[in-house]
Amino acid sequence: MVVNMGIRLLSGNSPDMLREAWAPVACAYSCALATCVLSGVYATVIFTLTKMYSMTVIGNYKDAQFAEFFQETQKYREAGFWAFCASLGSFAFAFVTFFLLKIRGWPGITGFTLGVAIAVKAMLDFRGIYRRAGNILR
Repeated sequence: MVVNMGIRLLSGNSPDMLREAWAPVACAYSCALATCVLSGVYATVIFTLTKMYSMTVIGNYKDAQFAEFFQETQKYREAGFWAFCASLGSFAFAFVTFFLLKIRGWPGITGFTLGVAIAVKAMLDFRGIYRRAGNILR
């Protein structure tokens, strides 16, 4: 879903809009969209493969092998989680930057600043939830 939103946000602007924008803003926007899409694809692949193989093992009544597989894939699932968080965070940044690109002047700057503050708060909260979940699951 996040990947789709990133792609739609990319297609929602014209190349002229980016060329006319201040270069650092256009670059930050482009990098955020690339991060959104690529990290979202990574997370999707990791979780899809993990689920597919888990369901296959469980479906074949191989509980011991499932426990082993689950343990051995922990680092990949953690990387997938962080990639998902990066995808969400970069989408949020791209969204507020798009707002800045579309609405010029103080209204755009104000919306961008408020949006970045909310996105940073959300990412810090995601990190806190992850830490608490990690303590429970270990």
